[in-house]
Amino acid sequence: MEFTYTDKGKSVEILYTGNTAPSDFEYIINGDTLTIKDSFGDDVVYKRK
Repeated sequence: MEFTYTDKGKSVEILYTGNTAPSDFEYIINGDTLTIKDSFGDDVVYKRK
């Protein structure tokens, strides 16, 4: 899925290709871990390789 993003400090605004309205997600970076709070309020965790 392709998208563009804008870092807004404590949140990131993501605009998915083909959509007209961006989504705003809170995030935290801790070392090699990126945690994004999704639209349901759940944490989605990504680890840097």
